[in-house]
Amino acid sequence: MKRKARSGWGGPASGCGQVRKMKIKTAASAILATFVFAFAACGAARAQARRSIEQILNDPVLKQSTVALMAKDLRTGQTLINLNADRKMIPASNMKLVTGAAAMLELGPGFKFHTDFMLKNFNPSTGLSDGVYIKGYGDPSISDRFYASAGEAMDAHAAQLRKNGFKGFAGVLWLDGSFMDNMRPASWPQEDLSWCYAPRPGALSAAGNCARVTVSAGASTAKATIDPPLHPSFFRVSLKATTGNTSVKVSQDEKGVITVSGSVKKNTSAKYEHTVRKPTLLYGAALLGAMKRAGMKVSADMRETSDLPPGYSGFARAVSPDLAAVTAQMEKHSDNFIAEQIVRTLGGLKGASDAPGAAAVVKDIMVRANMAAASDLTVVDGSGLSRENRLAPKVLLTLLSSFYNFNPGRPFQDMLAEPGVKGTLEKRLVKTSAAGRLKAKTGALRGACSLSGYIRPVYGGSVAFVMIMNGYSVHSNQIRALQDELVLALVEM
Repeated sequence: MKRKARSGWGGPASGCGQVRKMKIKTAASAILATFVFAFAACGAARAQARRSIEQILNDPVLKQSTVALMAKDLRTGQTLINLNADRKMIPASNMKLVTGAAAMLELGPGFKFHTDFMLKNFNPSTGLSDGVYIKGYGDPSISDRFYASAGEAMDAHAAQLRKNGFKGFAGVLWLDGSFMDNMRPASWPQEDLSWCYAPRPGALSAAGNCARVTVSAGASTAKATIDPPLHPSFFRVSLKATTGNTSVKVSQDEKGVITVSGSVKKNTSAKYEHTVRKPTLLYGAALLGAMKRAGMKVSADMRETSDLPPGYSGFARAVSPDLAAVTAQMEKHSDNFIAEQIVRTLGGLKGASDAPGAAAVVKDIMVRANMAAASDLTVVDGSGLSRENRLAPKVLLTLLSSFYNFNPGRPFQDMLAEPGVKGTLEKRLVKTSAAGRLKAKTGALRGACSLSGYIRPVYGGSVAFVMIMNGYSVHSNQIRALQDELVLALVEM
């Protein structure tokens, strides 16, 4: 419900360009809190019928919740708003800002993930070998996030082999995913684990370790397709057309075979996602499928290993886009899989590839870079899916301020989502004064909603801001609506 903006809030009487202290009784905290707002300019837009920041924060929706709100003028270095800067809170997917920052600090924006291929007894004249060994190092880009489809991503790996003269093999396809473990953080909610937004990580991964299955039925037969397409030996379909409801099960066995079974209602189709149990075997089956599509001769026994078998020598390396491009996809789309791959890679490079070890590496990077005090940051995962992550909002403000000009060739702010542009802000704040002026990272869990990034206010300059709401009982959509109003207020201050 729209409310008339209070006269005097930011108007001429408040003193343009002056720092102003104001007592605000927030429903969020049910106490009197002191804010410091610095208004840099006044304009006609200030008189528009918008709720003031005070009114927004006192909205009954925020009753019993904890709210952090911070803003900093990046031109002057002046803190504009400072509420609960030191309160440790659940950041939700704003944790990905920490993940991205840690990776940039440790690896640099030009870092590339890679996958190594080795062959046994390769014959250059025939292009054939007696076996293939593949070792992965956590590349998260072998998916439809970076290609038109996951199948096309696997085709690119097969093409890299063909480029070097490889035409096929008979023997063992050895798959080495030992660079990192594939166990998810123990604190991830059980109800999330069957969904593809909570996949397993993996040193050798394809399609975000999510098998996407499409089933359809005509009048008498039913069929299934899968992305990424798998070698026929590793994809089984047992479906029938039915007059009843569609009932489909997708599973993966210990050998990497994915089976689609059940029934499909006649003349209908449906799509399913399945988080795979064996990421390394999914990659192998998908690569064999890509080899077959490329016309290569394949007669393989697929096995997992953690050691290089004797007789193999280096042959090819597939590389990802640079870290800046990978991080941009993570931030813009809030991609949990990419986030976990980045964190596990950071850990793996330090010999600590399990979830706790990798999380400790991320925290250490942030502390060493003076981005956070150890007491202000608890890292459990890279994605923010765990409710055990904690950070003081000032950590995010420090991060955003420090990274504002981190890489002039690929500014950190350009890695974030924007209103009306494909990503997590695609449908928010479109056709408002924030369009073209906001770049931010979203985040939401049950009872935790965040939005942090950069605003280019109408008066000029740039502002870094942090918004985190915890402990509310309403739907997150209502909190997002309040955050959007706060953004509009910051844009027009």
